[in-house]
Amino acid sequence: MKKLWLLSFLFAAVALTAAAQSADYGLWTGAEVDWKLSKRVTLNSAVESRLEQKLKKDTRWSFSVGADWKIVPKFLKAGIGLMYINSYNPQEVKVNYNNSGVMKGYNIDEGFNRDRFRAYTDLTAKYGVGRFTFSLRERYQYTHNFATSTTRHRYRNVVSDPDNYTPAPGELPPYFDGTTYYAHSGDATNDKEHGNKHCLRQRFAVSYNIKGVPLEPSVSFEITHNLSKAFSIEKRRWRIGTDYDIDKQNSLTFGYVYNNSSDDDEVGDLHALEVGYTFKF
Repeated sequence: MKKLWLLSFLFAAVALTAAAQSADYGLWTGAEVDWKLSKRVTLNSAVESRLEQKLKKDTRWSFSVGADWKIVPKFLKAGIGLMYINSYNPQEVKVNYNNSGVMKGYNIDEGFNRDRFRAYTDLTAKYGVGRFTFSLRERYQYTHNFATSTTRHRYRNVVSDPDNYTPAPGELPPYFDGTTYYAHSGDATNDKEHGNKHCLRQRFAVSYNIKGVPLEPSVSFEITHNLSKAFSIEKRRWRIGTDYDIDKQNSLTFGYVYNNSSDDDEVGDLHALEVGYTFKF
């Protein structure tokens, strides 16, 4: 148990050190239950929560069910799953242009929550060399984003004398883009339409089984390709962590995740500490 606490402290120290130099950091937690139906088939169910924006905002929670089938034991495994996701999209700032392409000001959409449905299928190949295990997972995922809406604040006219400017009743303070102030000129409802997204996620991982110790440290790298945008790369994820087997039924997971994303929902860098629990029937 002392080793477990020491390991937890080391992961927390690494995550916090990196987060101190990052634009964002967070905590990812989850719990999973596995039912082994046979030597080859396992059912699973999981819940997950993400606390991000420097630990100030619940940005996502999800519930999933799935199944794994060992096609070739200890070498090739197939998986399928369904997932419900509720995620938070942060505030969006967009430049507004007129029909001639001339900048008129800014549109700022408030942050909003969106429901999603996701289905996935994957293949995972593993190969052991001594106490090392190398694995490659290829996952196709389909995501349906449900329609929602948010408030859009419009900022149009340039404020020539911001020091002496007083907003009219009902107006918000001017928006400053770093060089110029723009006056608030009204609000509108911005409907976010439903849409579908197709992605391919490729993950390579290496783990090591420590002799005589219930720990299995691992490192992984994952790339997400947007199939709807010519196979473009929109997300990269690095992870280092370990599994700790309490007994045959209970295990804990600790990890540090660095996520670099450029898709519509997650933009920028994120450092996160990951903590999970798994119960096996």
